[in-house]
Amino acid sequence: MKKMDRRNFVKGLGVTLWLPYFESLSVFTSSQAFAQSMGQKKRFLALAWPQGAAGENGNIGKWHFESGGYLGSLADIRSNIIIPRGFGGGDVAGGWDNSDTTHGNGYSMLTTGYSIKGQRSLLNAPASSKSIDQIIGDQVRATNADIPLHSFITGVTLENGGLGHVHGDSGKTISWQGPFSPVLPIIDMRAMFDKLYGVSNEAQANNQKEKSRKKSILDFVKSDLSSLKAKVNSDDSKKLDEYLTQVRDIEKFIDSNVVKTCDNLNSFPFLTANLADFDNCIAFLRRSIDLHLIAHKCDLVRSSTITMDTSVSNIGRGVTDSYHVHFIAECDARYDNIIKAHVDTIGYAIRKFKEAGLLDETVIYAGSDASLGHTNVNAPFIIAGSGSGFRWGQEVGNVNYLRPTGDLLIDILKSFGINRSTIGNTVSWDIVRPSYPYSVANTKTTATGNSGILV
Repeated sequence: MKKMDRRNFVKGLGVTLWLPYFESLSVFTSSQAFAQSMGQKKRFLALAWPQGAAGENGNIGKWHFESGGYLGSLADIRSNIIIPRGFGGGDVAGGWDNSDTTHGNGYSMLTTGYSIKGQRSLLNAPASSKSIDQIIGDQVRATNADIPLHSFITGVTLENGGLGHVHGDSGKTISWQGPFSPVLPIIDMRAMFDKLYGVSNEAQANNQKEKSRKKSILDFVKSDLSSLKAKVNSDDSKKLDEYLTQVRDIEKFIDSNVVKTCDNLNSFPFLTANLADFDNCIAFLRRSIDLHLIAHKCDLVRSSTITMDTSVSNIGRGVTDSYHVHFIAECDARYDNIIKAHVDTIGYAIRKFKEAGLLDETVIYAGSDASLGHTNVNAPFIIAGSGSGFRWGQEVGNVNYLRPTGDLLIDILKSFGINRSTIGNTVSWDIVRPSYPYSVANTKTTATGNSGILV
């Protein structure tokens, strides 16, 4: 695997800054031609959060944009969002059969369409499958060998879930290379940082060769600027000078801030603080999203996932009782702020990718393992992006007609040029938990796509 030293990292960031200038310079083609050259989607980010929540049994609950709804903070980017309704439920997408009623077994269904059979541990024969982030990573590796990372998998894992809960592998990750091969997330911020840069800051400090490679990237772009300036008019030449100033600023930021962060983690207390404090956890997740954005922006990776907490979470936010216990009972209103904070964090990711100009080529897929009432009937999902091919700004599906999550996954893969006829479990719905108004007549048993998210 090719490692990225800091100079190449900054170099990659510099290249991404060229794109808007290329579009505006008179010697280049129109932005429409540029967009057409991008073709199909090429970046994927998945986020999973625990314990929902949407509605159940034909209701949307608070999973809406109106006053009091959990999606209210996303109203300004609603045109970039699809809300699927009626997906999840049944063993096809979440582990609900008569023998197993733990939604933790269904965390993997978000990206595989399979639930885990038995206990949440590799020792108990989980029946998962390769997740779509890994499928997309495989395609990137096969067609773009110069992309350094196959995938970037991070998360938050609270080992002391509370009330004696034991979190096995299926409750910690949404990334799977195969039925017995979970890709456990990196949960340490320093390790995330080092994963992207390839070598740690300390190693660089002890290696003169690496230190010398940190010298200005301005030498790298100087020859390109000189040749390009000869082909543009004076106004465009000024734009190139502005670009050069931005490159200097970015280099200063990398040297003075990112390196300092790696040298002195104590200056960022949330990186090492107790993540059982919910606000620390959200701060950690946002910084993680920043690193994912950098990884995509610099083309270090094209497929990544963030597990926002273990599937059975007892994290609190000013409430000492168990989040999970109250969620089972009725999703107590005191915990609305936790659900809204998870949604806000997803919104943070969408806005960051939008500001970076990456949303046209990216599918952001977010979901949870359960909905209200401790079932995963009509589980909550958010799909975000822009550009052609998707029904952005719409709601799709029907809360009164259950469909397997695999339908969403097949269509997402299709947007990357990956065709699958089916994905996930294929079982009878008459043995699973969903109650009225659901019946075999208004459920779909096999994932075949046609979820409604694609035009």
